Amino acid sequence: MVSLDNAGYVEFSAKRAASSVESMDVLIEVLRRNNVPPYHRVAKSTILSRLGDDKSEQAFALTTIGQQLRWNAPDKPAVNADDPETITIILAIGEDPAVILAPEI
Repeated sequence: MVSLDNAGYVEFSAKRAASSVESMDVLIEVLRRNNVPPYHRVAKSTILSRLGDDKSEQAFALTTIGQQLRWNAPDKPAVNADDPETITIILAIGEDPAVILAPEI
């Protein structure tokens, strides 16, 4: 702990520039890139392993063709934890999105 009137702290804080973000979208993107909840990303392989084989098949059966193509895209190995389509599918098969989409450790 350092008191606010500590000479070293006062000097340090005077040199620090305040940071700013131009929009909430930019902030969310920065948080997602750094895997910060609730804007973290979860690997699709992690989601499938958390669901198990039976639930994974159910989830895939519930997706539309467009979503299946997006899900299988090799250049997109993860989804945002707040992705509404993914959350809807997880809820439809009776699983808890907070558990399935929890941050990877």
